[in-house]
Amino acid sequence: MTKHTTRRQFTLALAAAPLAGSILGGCGGEEEESGGGGGGGGGGGNAAPVSIMLTVGDALGYDQNQLAAGAGAQVTVTVNHTGSMDANAMGHNFVLLAQGVDMAAFATAAMSATETNYVPADRASDVIAHTQIVGGGEQDSVTFTAPAAGTYKYLCTFPGHYSAMNGDFVVS
Repeated sequence: MTKHTTRRQFTLALAAAPLAGSILGGCGGEEEESGGGGGGGGGGGNAAPVSIMLTVGDALGYDQNQLAAGAGAQVTVTVNHTGSMDANAMGHNFVLLAQGVDMAAFATAAMSATETNYVPADRASDVIAHTQIVGGGEQDSVTFTAPAAGTYKYLCTFPGHYSAMNGDFVVS
């Protein structure tokens, strides 16, 4: 499972936080994690947590083309769309693929997966983690456990974006 938070959900959560805190008292929260398919669950879990902000706009491109984490680390990736175009016109996401997945073939399959944010349900085993598609002024996050050491590919699966919007996720 992955955890997604849109800007609207985050704003609502902030507004409800004082009430929730008074009702729940000292109760702790839970984070959902994704082992995904094929990538494995990572190492011993001693790696430091990692928070990554990927900034995107109304053009094709992430602001970073290489990300890094330790095996077994809790990783949160946030896609922040600073542009103004709607998600239907210039939407972006982050999809981390399992090792050995053909990025071009996955992106081709993703083009017709409009109902599942351009992440094909029949290829779920190829995905370690992903965010939802976001448009201008929106953001979405996913939290997952970094897989085993190696280099993994990430991409935007909005139709036509993957060739310009991809990079390496290096796990040590």
